[in-house]
Amino acid sequence: MNISHSLFAQATMSVLAMSWALIGGSALAESPASIGANWKINGNGYPGDLAISQAADGRLTGSVYGQTLEGYYSPGAGNLAFVRYQSGKPYQVFIGTVSPGKLAGQFYPLGPEGGATPGRLSYDWSATLAPVFIGPGVVTGTAIVPPLPPLLFSGHTVTPAPAVNILPQTEASVVAQCPAGKVVSGYSRVRPYIAAGAYIIEATPTQDGSGMRFTAYNGALLNVNENPGLRHIEAICIDRPEGYEITLQGQALSAGQRAVVEVGCPAGKVLIGGGTRTQQTVYTAASGPRADGGAWQAHFRNDLKLPGGSLAQVFGICVSDRYAGARSLVSSLDANVGQGGILVAPPLSCNNWKGLSAGVHSSATTIGHTGPSLGSNGSSWGVNISNEEANLATVGLRAICGNFQ
Repeated sequence: MNISHSLFAQATMSVLAMSWALIGGSALAESPASIGANWKINGNGYPGDLAISQAADGRLTGSVYGQTLEGYYSPGAGNLAFVRYQSGKPYQVFIGTVSPGKLAGQFYPLGPEGGATPGRLSYDWSATLAPVFIGPGVVTGTAIVPPLPPLLFSGHTVTPAPAVNILPQTEASVVAQCPAGKVVSGYSRVRPYIAAGAYIIEATPTQDGSGMRFTAYNGALLNVNENPGLRHIEAICIDRPEGYEITLQGQALSAGQRAVVEVGCPAGKVLIGGGTRTQQTVYTAASGPRADGGAWQAHFRNDLKLPGGSLAQVFGICVSDRYAGARSLVSSLDANVGQGGILVAPPLSCNNWKGLSAGVHSSATTIGHTGPSLGSNGSSWGVNISNEEANLATVGLRAICGNFQ
């Protein structure tokens, strides 16, 4: 509604002009440039909501006590005036002064329905900024909280898991525990193979992120290996970053089923690593960052040939997006591997950054791999990948790198 479009509004403008003259005077040095915000108002003891939008010329629109308002604000004078409308007609006139975080003044009813009586024609009112969540870049009242500065990672180290022997046709688990104050971001193989005949079937961050749990299976029919077991693996540990969180997504696989399962991070966080956990006869063929780095993705297959189901789970390791500029995804050139073929991926470098995590991606669910291996410099990755099925498999290595202090 335009104030000049009714006789009521013309009368109201006269009231505004007289009231403005009464409160006019020197400018308040601390008056803000804008009062556009959500406020909590109290008019003559009646609390309510005051929502103000301010145009560049000082014109005000919004609502007070749930009803339309129109008016003006003069930052130079530190004064405001607005009309409250009811059923499309001017109802009350509010005049006030502005100070940081507070409005105060008097309002004038324009008839008995607005509170006018033979003995009284004005009432006090005040308003304070409504409480809001204050976060990076969030506007609260007339002040803008600047975004928090970006962060770098710190404390990169690797922790080996204890060696565990595995009997033929059995599996075993072990945990690589990070030093106190550190959490896991990924894992690595110290050597291309953990032991002849044994291979890892899952690598899972512990619930509190303080370590990485590995489970391996010894596929040998006889104990012919010198040291068949879980060896030469380690957790990549870092100082606990801001917003560190582990996310989880699971899917039940029926007998013979294959599936791709992935999990990302909640809003305001970025992915730095991940892992998998399986039950019974579910096999993890590939596990690593998605192509865009926004989720941890795994290829599973359930080798069980009898009716039933088993659970496949994917974990994501997430941190505050203040680390977004200190995190990057690097990928090897994809290669096609035929049945029985083996790809020895060339080193994948993080350059001057450190490796946070890495994983294999594949178009097939019957590949085998030794898992990513982090070089002694903490910045380069390698992997061996084999294909067990007749069709070509497109495979490759992806790594997430971090910039450290």
